[in-house]
Amino acid sequence: MQQPSPCSGDPARPPAGSLALLAADVLLGGVVLRAAPVDVPVDALAPLPDAEAPLVAGAPPARRAQFAVGRRMAREALAACGVPVAGLGADELGAPRWPTGLVGSISHVPDLAAAAVSTDLRGVGVDVARRSPLGREQVVILLDDEERRTVESVAGAFGGVAGFAVKEATYKAVHPTLRSPLGYRDIRVTLREDGTFGAAVRDPAGGTPWRVTGWWTAAGQHVAAVATLT
Repeated sequence: MQQPSPCSGDPARPPAGSLALLAADVLLGGVVLRAAPVDVPVDALAPLPDAEAPLVAGAPPARRAQFAVGRRMAREALAACGVPVAGLGADELGAPRWPTGLVGSISHVPDLAAAAVSTDLRGVGVDVARRSPLGREQVVILLDDEERRTVESVAGAFGGVAGFAVKEATYKAVHPTLRSPLGYRDIRVTLREDGTFGAAVRDPAGGTPWRVTGWWTAAGQHVAAVATLT
């Protein structure tokens, strides 16, 4: 029997809007997901912890607002895992500096920010995107013909942006361990109608592809994906 994760989450504090059902799914996989809308006039003026404020010093209001909500969601997710922090700084590459023993990921668009955290996994990635069709030239960069047919058979006109979100989340899940640049065609994805996906990531060293699994949703105004590396 699977043991309950220390990241138990709080059913009274589900993410906002269309990500609520996704949060319930990923929690079963040991991931806490938090998300909230971004209100630029309010969130751009929100005070930030000392570890975070210098990271957006002088940034435009929209950028500061997205950053503030993303970091707040990350702190909420960490607290749900029993690891409250006063602030979440950045490493030498600008990525969030997660507490030892946890992995996490943050994503934001102009009107929504999300964070995912786990104590059970080697890597976790989250990505959110606006639910709007991509142009043909963008889809060609993202997906080969076989992937495109498979993805569009599941996600329809939003297959391109769904594939984008899944590949971005997958990259975020493997990058802290892989530490190697990847292109979109280095990641092959399969979306399923039950809201799950599988991904194979090319090993730059020529070994067996890395296997990543996760969940995706296209609901409301957004597409979102959470990827896990076990």
